[in-house]
Amino acid sequence: GIAKRLLALLAAFLCAVTFLRAGETHIVVKGQEAFDKLSATLAEALRQGEGPVVVDIRKGTYYYREKHLTLNGLYCPRREVTLLCNGSLFLPEGPDYRLQSRLGEFSASCQGPYDPGKGWVDLDKAASCDLRAPVGAALSRPEVVDRKSGLCRFRAEEADLSEDEARETQLLLTQWYRGMRYPLRKIQGGYVYFTSPQLTTDGNPQTDIDADYKFEKQLPRYILLNRPGADLYMRDGILYGRKRATLHQCDACCFLSLLGCTFASFTLQDARFVGNADGECLLRFYAVEGTVVAVKGCRFEGIRSDVVHVQRTMNFLFADNTVTRTYRSGITVDFFSPGAEIARNRFSDTGWMLDNDFCVEARGSWMWIHHNVFENFSYGAVGVGTHFRETMPPSASGVIEENECYQTEAFRRHPARLLMDSGAIYTWTVNKDIRIRNNYIHDIGGYGQNRGIFCDDGTVNVHICGNRVLRIRNYYCIDLRLCPQVEKDPQSRIHRVNVGNSLENNEVDGPVRFQNRDE
Repeated sequence: GIAKRLLALLAAFLCAVTFLRAGETHIVVKGQEAFDKLSATLAEALRQGEGPVVVDIRKGTYYYREKHLTLNGLYCPRREVTLLCNGSLFLPEGPDYRLQSRLGEFSASCQGPYDPGKGWVDLDKAASCDLRAPVGAALSRPEVVDRKSGLCRFRAEEADLSEDEARETQLLLTQWYRGMRYPLRKIQGGYVYFTSPQLTTDGNPQTDIDADYKFEKQLPRYILLNRPGADLYMRDGILYGRKRATLHQCDACCFLSLLGCTFASFTLQDARFVGNADGECLLRFYAVEGTVVAVKGCRFEGIRSDVVHVQRTMNFLFADNTVTRTYRSGITVDFFSPGAEIARNRFSDTGWMLDNDFCVEARGSWMWIHHNVFENFSYGAVGVGTHFRETMPPSASGVIEENECYQTEAFRRHPARLLMDSGAIYTWTVNKDIRIRNNYIHDIGGYGQNRGIFCDDGTVNVHICGNRVLRIRNYYCIDLRLCPQVEKDPQSRIHRVNVGNSLENNEVDGPVRFQNRDE
């Protein structure tokens, strides 16, 4: 009894003494008001003292405005900064997430239950995010109705929609390896009418309405964005609403923005982000220096922008996170960001906007992408390298190893979620030294040409070793195609392609094309 209490008090005292000796600055954030002041509070704390700074955000639900936490030009080379979020839920400001509107205005973004006796149930208590947009398949090739006005159409199983009703609706139509947005004009007599401002028929996915068919004889898929109307249903005595749209009215896209700062280290840990506004990215690190700049143990769900941009930042770590049901790119690391490590994360059900996006796109030097799981991606899981027309330096070097990339049977049965002409692991032309080894890539397939490992446009300096690439349903397990035309391109920055590559000890159960040239 008494002896144990004395020991406990002594232990607490010793902890307090250690805490004081470390000179730690401890900031407690509890409630929305303290959260609203977080930028100013943290910036002021960093301007004083020398020890670690710990921001303890007590578990709860917090609403953030655009660039809610912004630190600009702070030079604190001896200060370790840690944001401990304790599993808190972060939502963007806006009517979609306050869940206070009438039933007829219920948000598309979150499937929040409505109890007729109690009203809206708060999101952090009961709601789950359901952002999947219904994707339709065209029944005919898109055709030009009026070239002068750009009016086009295709057949589809859709109910009529007048021009007035369609005024705020956009059409997302797949074109080869990306989705293009067009103004919807109307739906009438089984035809979807839309306007293409830059109408061409040259196969360019940026402008050609029929690129899917011209590329591989496939009909396009489509999504109606911001379509009026809602689907309501009862479950367990509670009325639920889910609008058939993918656009919503929340105001904030970016939560964290670090610009030109120097720390001993910076860590964001154990946060949950659900949804945001369409924009550039949720988390941005630009010209940040530290022994490590880390995002750890967080969950990102329903993010409409890119999730993380890392630019001119060394030693970035993205570890033990979950990225699920997102619309665009996941983690993008640029050319001048050496030492990035992407480890032990799970990416699932990504790329809903059907664009040329990857879960991880890393082009900096000395990257290490390892022990991640990539499940059900619409385009690619990992992309590395430099496009042959880009002026950035060919700095891509590092290792991609021990990752698993696959698509579930249910996902593969629904080809409307897939784009064409990619690989689970994809390389652009110019690389310094990339090692792709010991990855397990399986059950990739669906719509058009998609490979296990795809070295595009005459890739150089990539070494593929010890990978298991199995059950690639509709194309090559590993593909390095000969592309001498790249050398003749007047905009090309490289004059020797398909060199410096190697292929060793891979297990495959399908065709391989590896057209490496003698140097």
